[in-house]
Amino acid sequence: MRMKRQGGLNLIELMVGLAIGLVLLLAATELLVQLTGQQGRDRRAAALRAMGDAAMSTMAMDLRRAGYAGSGDAADFGQIRIGDDGHCVLFAYAAPPDEADDGRLWRGFRLKTENGVGRVQSLAVPRERWRCDAPDADWQDLTLPKAGSVDALTFHRVGQGGVDIRLLIRADGLPAALFEATVSPRNRPAISEESK
Repeated sequence: MRMKRQGGLNLIELMVGLAIGLVLLLAATELLVQLTGQQGRDRRAAALRAMGDAAMSTMAMDLRRAGYAGSGDAADFGQIRIGDDGHCVLFAYAAPPDEADDGRLWRGFRLKTENGVGRVQSLAVPRERWRCDAPDADWQDLTLPKAGSVDALTFHRVGQGGVDIRLLIRADGLPAALFEATVSPRNRPAISEESK
């Protein structure tokens, strides 16, 4: 009796098939890792830009209100002071008619850097503590150091009635994000620049 040859794969064909399958699996895994990594970078970049946009919007909106006196004395609110070589701005405005006056009418923004990580901070205090070197406890963070470091925040007078704001934020592995705005306060306060 003659034996029939069995159909199927021999050992070498099986090993070659396994090797091809492993190569395809590794390629698919690598592609998935790259896509996931890119999505993570995209999310971090979007969060960085959103943080910068929020900080710029807050600073611009507050500076536009500078000088508003309401029923108070216009002389108390009629100035914007740019100090600390352009890294701090101080201004004031009265509470609008529909808001309660909490006495924290004197405001400011500054760049604070610690251990090589910068952040934007805001100030809202009574007049006697209204200065760029106010105690750290008076300042509130507008940006999160975990999301990115503020490399630069500058304020400069533009013409007679404008303030130019520049903000540069970076995070590891991402391109830096630059934000710029020129603000013209509605109430036309006097603008002065002081150096350290």
